[in-house]
Amino acid sequence: MRSLLLVSRRGPAAEGAEELVSELARQGAEAVVEACDVTDRDAVAELVARHSVRSVVHTAGVLAWMPWPATAGRKGSPPCRWRGARGPRTAA
Repeated sequence: MRSLLLVSRRGPAAEGAEELVSELARQGAEAVVEACDVTDRDAVAELVARHSVRSVVHTAGVLAWMPWPATAGRKGSPPCRWRGARGPRTAA
């Protein structure tokens, strides 16, 4: 992929967005960052109308580094687990 549309609720204001766009440009990709609440159908329809979207990759989730009881105290990289974005969406 050489042309990417990166979408999040905060869009360009998201932490690291500018750096990510710069890194992707160094790798030869053109990235556009947009703010959009993808739970809002009208907002998504407007977004898709402005861009040529061929495929979607959903990457919501927060990687949380924390010790697990089974691995606590072991040497090496800390274990991780996913705290998915499901919680805030199902609570609404």
